[in-house]
Amino acid sequence: MYLIWTLINAAFVILFFALVLTLFVKGKKLFNNKYGNAIIFVFVLGVIGILGAKKNDFDNTYPLYDAKDIKGNNVLSMNTHVYKTVPFKIHLNVSFKKNDAGELVANHSRSTMTGVICGYDWEYRSVIINKQEDGTFHYEMNGSIHWYLFGIKVYTESNTFSGILE
Repeated sequence: MYLIWTLINAAFVILFFALVLTLFVKGKKLFNNKYGNAIIFVFVLGVIGILGAKKNDFDNTYPLYDAKDIKGNNVLSMNTHVYKTVPFKIHLNVSFKKNDAGELVANHSRSTMTGVICGYDWEYRSVIINKQEDGTFHYEMNGSIHWYLFGIKVYTESNTFSGILE
């Protein structure tokens, strides 16, 4: 489904810019045919999307407040692919510090989306990191994938991912 949405977004962007170029060449004649209403709809949707475009207001970082009292520099950083699909991947990066007892404690985390993300935005909300008895770390991460068409939010999909940091 993600790949289909990416293709739909790409098709609408190409169609919009083709309409803009055609409007410069043909002018008002562009709208005087049987597809005039559909052309106007796509054109207006594109203009609204461009005018309403804004930078997202989330930074996709999450400080782990259990470790804020631990002094010193980060000593370890673990990365993992949380979710893989054809057009994109969601990554999780967790930084660790050592406490007074010399144990690793999760300090800060960041999540990103990479790949072909045309029409999507990833909002990282929270993570819980637990140390397992065998020394590995289990994570449970929450966030949302926002689906956009021409910069207009169409749908928000909440997600929870869990796994082992290696």
